[in-house]
Amino acid sequence: MALSDCTLRVITEENLNEYFKLRPFFVLQLMQQMSGRLRALTKDYMEVQKVLAENAACEKTGSKKSSGPLEKLNFFANIWKKQNF
Repeated sequence: MALSDCTLRVITEENLNEYFKLRPFFVLQLMQQMSGRLRALTKDYMEVQKVLAENAACEKTGSKKSSGPLEKLNFFANIWKKQNF
């Protein structure tokens, strides 16, 4: 979903390759941006896994669940909703 009017254009593989040949610096910028996003996603994924493991341990032992894990899962669910709607 776009927040304002925009124009969508098709970029062929050939055009993209030519663009990067002429401007190799942009390849580095793109890779840095993508790697940063991947690191952030990995960090979030590991945090969610930790929360799920804590929740499973509470269920297994019958101990009282803190509100912390649920709040963390809701936080990540809200991030996902914002990015996918």
